Amino acid sequence: MRHGKPCALLLLCVLAGCSAGEQQLQAAREQVWATYGGKDGAACMERGAPMAQTYPSQFRPPIGGSRGSLKKRVIRKVIQHHIGEIRSCFVSSLLGWPDLAGRVAVKFIIQPDGNVGPLAVADTTLNNRAVECCILAAVRSWQFPAPEGGGIIVVTYPFVLEQR
Repeated sequence: MRHGKPCALLLLCVLAGCSAGEQQLQAAREQVWATYGGKDGAACMERGAPMAQTYPSQFRPPIGGSRGSLKKRVIRKVIQHHIGEIRSCFVSSLLGWPDLAGRVAVKFIIQPDGNVGPLAVADTTLNNRAVECCILAAVRSWQFPAPEGGGIIVVTYPFVLEQR
């Protein structure tokens, strides 16, 4: 278990007489925080998905860059190929937040070489920074075909996360 605030929260729970179920929930949350960027997502900065790019007011696509093109079905195909990574971010958090559900819209740029450039959480009803950080890290690693005509493509894609 990680030392610091999450462990302190579990210790506080133990000292305050939390039930065994509450203690298990807190332990599961600590594991998620340790894995996906801490309670406030601070470690997200260390993993190449800075929190400064997590919210839309700080997302700035390049000005004056040429626009390339890719068919929507091609973009969807790449996303569907990687959807397990997004699902894993969500499912691994359910032990700590059993009622977790919501929508996370990610805005990202496909660069001329097909790599993902700047990205941000454009909108969220999930409101769980650790899961959002995990999603950003996953999307950042994806490779798309190079856009036709060079240039960039700005994509906003909504991920609906719910238990089946």
